[in-house]
Amino acid sequence: MRTRNVNLLLRIRETDGKRSYKCPVIAANGKLKPLYAVVNGKPEHHPEGVYCLRYSKSGKRVWEEVGKDAGKAITEKLKREQIFRAQELGIVVVEASKEPSKRNLRDAIHEYLERVGISRSRKTYGEFARVLPDFADVCVNKCPQDVNSYDIMHYANALRQRGLAGRTVANRVARVTCFLRWAGVADLLDDADKRSLKYVKKTVDAYSVEELVALFAAATDKEWITFQFFVGSGGREAEVAHATWRDINFSDHTFVVHDKPERGFSPKDSAERRIPLSDELIAALRSWRELHPHDIYLFPNKFGQPNGHFLRMLKTLALRAGLNCGECFSVGKGRRQTCLTSPVCEQFTLHKFRRTFATFHHEHGVPVTQIQEWLGHENIETTLLYLAISDARSEKSRRWANGSFKDLFARHLPSANKVFAPKYSPNSHLSKQMSIKPPEDINDQSGGNTRQSRQSYYSKATLRPVRLTPTNDL
Repeated sequence: MRTRNVNLLLRIRETDGKRSYKCPVIAANGKLKPLYAVVNGKPEHHPEGVYCLRYSKSGKRVWEEVGKDAGKAITEKLKREQIFRAQELGIVVVEASKEPSKRNLRDAIHEYLERVGISRSRKTYGEFARVLPDFADVCVNKCPQDVNSYDIMHYANALRQRGLAGRTVANRVARVTCFLRWAGVADLLDDADKRSLKYVKKTVDAYSVEELVALFAAATDKEWITFQFFVGSGGREAEVAHATWRDINFSDHTFVVHDKPERGFSPKDSAERRIPLSDELIAALRSWRELHPHDIYLFPNKFGQPNGHFLRMLKTLALRAGLNCGECFSVGKGRRQTCLTSPVCEQFTLHKFRRTFATFHHEHGVPVTQIQEWLGHENIETTLLYLAISDARSEKSRRWANGSFKDLFARHLPSANKVFAPKYSPNSHLSKQMSIKPPEDINDQSGGNTRQSRQSYYSKATLRPVRLTPTNDL
């Protein structure tokens, strides 16, 4: 009877992200060279590699993971070969139980972070690396199997005491439960615990035309072209940050979200997509390209790398434009900051540009399925959430609201229109600077057509052709 073979291989992660098994490298002294594998005929070092045994058992191929230590891997291979020889001689072999020994919580977190770093994005790894050590500080000297629901809720309460919002608390607890599920500990929270972690979901909102007009009027050239691209393409923050000039097709006026593994970027849901851009935005991008002929990225930082401070740029611009609500505050740099004097207003976010992109297209009659494709949404329900604001501020919704309360206000507040109705001043600083007509006048000229008037106003106010010139702000 032929003895069954036991092969020792090194499991590695190749450059394309796929997992493969390679032969380990044998040094000149006959020993394994730790974590080296033969790839395309050449030895390569793979610190993420794990040694595995491959053999047949009951007619089926078995893969057995034996760790990263080269010496232990050789020992496990010899042990498995001796077990097979003994079984062929009729000797009953009782194998040791494979029940895993208990690990310290921090050791398990370290191993889990290594796996996340290999298989997930850099952003996801950063989130886990921030949350899990913080959770370990709460569960002192525990193993993953010893963690209970009290530990998780105690961690959630500690986050609330730091002043973190309910959504942030729920997201961090979700990261912890994901780690515990990997460690073999699941379903610790009961229904009451889950209800206590619920947070208030904010309504999906979009920028109004008036906000965009004021925002772009106060913008520098760099801020103007950057946020025009955000609202005109509907791109996510990472997609805009990693957008290169190769992604812009000036002939067919489109922006393509490409996969760029060599630059550390992959589109969400692993799906590339093509987005049409307006003629005005293409003209502005062409002018911007002429001013920056040697840049790879559209809007790089001062080192020529993807810009990671778009949100800070937007909030600073909103403060300069005088658009902050005055009700937001933040605790930073050891003191309480208000959006009256600091760039911390929560009304201005980058994701709000995507909702504005969807809203404007929806009001102009673009089908929902087409908007879904441009936004890169996997489910149409997500797209419909983006369009809720458009339906709420439509002409039909205003007719419903006016019709329902017309008699009440006419009977009890006869002078309400005179007292509360906002008046547009044609001599205001903004109207003079933009040289455009107010939305009311435009609606009157277009016969009350909301879609046409809004599109016309938007094209004049925010996508106006301008000549970009170099400034000290670039």
